[in-house]
Amino acid sequence: MFKAMATLFVLFLIAFTTVAQDLPEKTPVEIEAGDGLVLKGDFYAQSEPSVGILLLHMNGSDRNGWSAFIPYLLEGEYSVLAVDMRGFGQTGGTRDFELAQTDVQTWLDWLKSQDNIAGIAVMGASVGAGLGLIGCANDIDCLGVVALSPGEDFFGVVPADAVQTGLADRPMLLVASHGDTDSADAVRAFAQIATGVFTLQMYNRSQHGTAYFTGRGADDKMEWFVEWLDEYIIVPEEA
Repeated sequence: MFKAMATLFVLFLIAFTTVAQDLPEKTPVEIEAGDGLVLKGDFYAQSEPSVGILLLHMNGSDRNGWSAFIPYLLEGEYSVLAVDMRGFGQTGGTRDFELAQTDVQTWLDWLKSQDNIAGIAVMGASVGAGLGLIGCANDIDCLGVVALSPGEDFFGVVPADAVQTGLADRPMLLVASHGDTDSADAVRAFAQIATGVFTLQMYNRSQHGTAYFTGRGADDKMEWFVEWLDEYIIVPEEA
């Protein structure tokens, strides 16, 4: 009995290692913003054509806030670009969310230029969700956006126009927790003014942003986020 269990455990480790080894490895990325600041991030490139997902973190965080979720995206065969916004992480500089909106376009342009990128989408958390909604609305090539705990006005980032008109022809996933009052109110308000296809997902408790990737039910949430991407982020067929 012990020998059989040991054999099964070894086989499990081999299988797990094989899956892990098959996932793309991260490549550090540095690009120059319009004002000369060097923006830094990590790129995980699939070897086959794929949708590239730009990840925008919360205030007070950095690209490592997505570390638990990135393997789910990679297993879903998405390429991933996780970045440190200005004023945070290795990018450094001074926090400036107005300039950060321009930086989002800089990152999206870089992502579109990479080999095997068949399309792009954005996923953001908290203020990064607002930046993602605005950034996707401003880029006609952006296929859609996932907004985890957005606000109606976080640090001067106001995505209402993007929700109402800029994303009228592209899908949105708006996520909040009932106990996270500001974001819960925001996604309900956005649901009232959205003119395109959107999904409103509300959770119990008061988790905010990338906190959805930890604690009870985290695996189910992360799997569902990828399932939403699979269903709604569709690369148009070439004419």
